[in-house]
Amino acid sequence: MQRRISRRQALELGAGGAVGAVGLRLVVFDGHSPARAGAAAIGGSGSSASPLGTKRALAAHLLRRAGFGYSAAELDQAASVPYADLVDKLVSAAPDRLQMPTDFNQYTSVVSAWYGHMATTQAQFPERMTLFWHGLLTSDYRKSTGLPFVAQ
Repeated sequence: MQRRISRRQALELGAGGAVGAVGLRLVVFDGHSPARAGAAAIGGSGSSASPLGTKRALAAHLLRRAGFGYSAAELDQAASVPYADLVDKLVSAAPDRLQMPTDFNQYTSVVSAWYGHMATTQAQFPERMTLFWHGLLTSDYRKSTGLPFVAQ
């Protein structure tokens, strides 16, 4: 005679097996698991140590979020400034003027000029925000009366 088990019994067996596996792991490995090795980085309140705990790491995080990249010298300079002043400096940077290509009716030349400008400008935050808003509120050059208006 073949005995059938119900879904409930199958779930109970599965849960019992999982509890047994956890108990076995605790007994056999005696607390020497990789998860416990990372517990040393956790503070007394249960929170983990922040990866942004140093001025350099905090400045690097801000430069990554507010721009397109930075050099080691730019990071050193940014880390030497108080954080609030660094934020003010990045946010208040006036955008550099985009040098329009000679043939601004060509879509590829306008895009190449803008990408080149974003990569080389000293005021990266305004360009980062322009790229963000361009992706959100985009204007298609094919639907406008002409590419010069999109370029402006």
